[in-house]
Amino acid sequence: MNHCALFKKISGQFGYIFMDLGEKFVYRTEKGPEKVLSNTCELNYPSFLDSYNTPWILLSNKWGLVSKLYTYFQMILKCQENFGYRPNKKQLGIFKAMVDKLRIKNKMPENYLSSEEIDYIGSKANDELNHISAIMGGILGQEVIKAISGKGFPTYNIFLYDGTKYEGK
Repeated sequence: MNHCALFKKISGQFGYIFMDLGEKFVYRTEKGPEKVLSNTCELNYPSFLDSYNTPWILLSNKWGLVSKLYTYFQMILKCQENFGYRPNKKQLGIFKAMVDKLRIKNKMPENYLSSEEIDYIGSKANDELNHISAIMGGILGQEVIKAISGKGFPTYNIFLYDGTKYEGK
């Protein structure tokens, strides 16, 4: 039987879902017009803690540096972990200093995040917009059904949604 733990966050125009599907996830896919189920397949996924603690530079790939959306949520989670609250307009200075330390710790280039991007994330982290919540809820529901039924290839641990570009990864 598959193990599944889900984590969803909405911050302004951005949504983040993390699916901890356990060390080994078993699933089957449908093939052909009769939708015959394939043999079982196994996937290995990193845990939430492994993903959370992996340096950002190691997540870079042939397409470039790690997604900024991923780092946005890492910054928000670190702020919550370190200070007990999400970033907000009143503490932007503290948030910016923490982000700079994270950038250095994760070996990211100095120009990776602009001051405007950090200000936007810091000031919108507590906003939860209805349309972003609806999109993320639909995707989460779909992934829960796949995880419970073992039918279909699940999202590989993390799904990120950028409401400013109407794009999910």
